Amino acid sequence: QKFGMIQTPMRFVQVNLNGSSPMVYLEIEHWTKEMLEKQGLSGDSDFYKTSFGAPVFENVAYWEKYETSGVRPLDSLEEMEMLRHLAMPGARHSPGFEDHVSSLFIKEELLAWYTNIMLAGSYHNEGDNLRFYFDTTRGKLRPIPWDIHLFTPSAFLITQINGFLQELFRIPEWYLEGQKTLYAYLEENAEIDIQKTASLRKDVERAVYRDRYKLMSNRLAKQGFNTFQSLIEDNINFLQKELKESSALVNQRVATESERSNNLLMTIDITSLGATPGSLSKVHLPIHLSDSIHNDEISLWRDYGSGIFD
Repeated sequence: QKFGMIQTPMRFVQVNLNGSSPMVYLEIEHWTKEMLEKQGLSGDSDFYKTSFGAPVFENVAYWEKYETSGVRPLDSLEEMEMLRHLAMPGARHSPGFEDHVSSLFIKEELLAWYTNIMLAGSYHNEGDNLRFYFDTTRGKLRPIPWDIHLFTPSAFLITQINGFLQELFRIPEWYLEGQKTLYAYLEENAEIDIQKTASLRKDVERAVYRDRYKLMSNRLAKQGFNTFQSLIEDNINFLQKELKESSALVNQRVATESERSNNLLMTIDITSLGATPGSLSKVHLPIHLSDSIHNDEISLWRDYGSGIFD
């Protein structure tokens, strides 16, 4: 809700069946045209889902639809085919990769999606947990967080994200924006989210204990409450700690004779440690090279690890 992303309405309710004592039920509205229209979205647009265990980025045929656009040629899988290409290993090195991403998605929603995944440490963001809605008013594909699951805290580079997000956030500028978005969210919302967790637990805990038809005992139910509340708090605290720790190792290598014969002056190796990225803003060169710099005779090239200088 805070990110303004599309979500299916969900709440806990108490129900009575044939005069029984109250039971706790998790009510989730299904993916329908009516659900979209209640949120001010068009129900006559493509709403994509996937099949369980399907390798969705291998073949567009694995994608299905809850709702379909009634206007051709919008009734197609064109968006999913574009997404499939963007998710291919090494796609970020392809010409125009970021332009294609911008043509398909809203940047702020991709950053919000990434932040949402990191906050939960959730592995449930690929395969059959992927949902997308094509917003005809914006001409963009919109990701829908679904089946968000809480996992124990893990380092940023270990947290599993789907193939598309892997390619996108391996680009340093996107990775930097992702960390900035996450940091800003935690600065403003960390304590609020922890308090909200306690409040939500208080709202449903008593009803759960009084539900005589639930499969688990009250002892196990309380253990479950404790576990998930702790996971939320642990993830928030872990992310805050990770984002405050960062260092960079810089090593300058003088060019060998053979490298100098190819007009290479020096190589600067930069190794970053920690989650927070940095930006290279300035390089200091010897004063005797000042004329060459002013005459544009010296260029700075970079290699992200692919062996390709650009």
